[in-house]
Amino acid sequence: LATPLSSLQVQLQWRDASTNETGFRIERRTAPPEGAGASADWQLLTTVGPNLGLHIDQQVVGGVTYLYRVIAFNDFGNSLTSNEARATPPTVSAIQLLNGRMISRSVTRTRPVFFSIDVPVGSSQLSVQLSGSGNVDLYVRAGAAPLIDQFDCRSNNFNSSEQCVMPSPVPGTWYILVVGNSNTVTNFSIMATHRGGISISSVGMFTEQPPQTVVRVNRQRRPSS
Repeated sequence: LATPLSSLQVQLQWRDASTNETGFRIERRTAPPEGAGASADWQLLTTVGPNLGLHIDQQVVGGVTYLYRVIAFNDFGNSLTSNEARATPPTVSAIQLLNGRMISRSVTRTRPVFFSIDVPVGSSQLSVQLSGSGNVDLYVRAGAAPLIDQFDCRSNNFNSSEQCVMPSPVPGTWYILVVGNSNTVTNFSIMATHRGGISISSVGMFTEQPPQTVVRVNRQRRPSS
C-alpha cells in the first residue's frame, strides 16, 4: 500500500509473510506523464531490516507519480519482487509573500505550507524569519520547491524561531517550506525581506491536485533457508 501523507511524504506498507529474511529492499521509480514513454529505471530507495512492513518515503515531490516495489533478501538471494504500488503526492499552492510583510499561518507534521517570494535583480540579501509557538522547521530554495533533503538554506531549531539569510541571492522566485514537528496544529508568523534590487514580474505558482488512488503491495515468494 502506498499512501501520500502530504506533498513531502508517502507511506509504504507491505505484508511480511516470510520467516527467514535478512531484510527488505525498497525500490522506486518515477512514472512518466501520460503518453510520454517508458518509466524511469528502478532505483534503490532504502533497505530496512527484517520483520518490518512500514516505511515513509520523505524524498518525494508533489505532483510526481512514484512507483514502488519491495524485495525480501537473505544470504542465499532475493525473493521475487512484489507487484508495483503507485502514489502521487499532492501539489500545493505556494502563498505569495510580499517584501517585508508578515503573515500568519498554521502547520502540522503532515500538512506543510509552501510560500514564494520574487527576488529582484541586484538584491544584496534575502532574509526569511519565522516566529510562533511549538516547533517548526524552515527550508528555502531558489527556483524550485525545497524538500527535506534539497534546499539552499535550512533552519531547524527546537522551537519556531527560525531564520535563513542568503547574501547576494540569485534573482527570480524563491520557494519556502515550513514543516511542523508535531501532529497538532502549530501557529507561526513568517516574513521574507530582500534588500535593494530592481523589481521583476511574478512567476506562476503550484496548483492543487488530489492524490491518486493507492495500490496494495502484495508480497510474493520469499527466500527459503
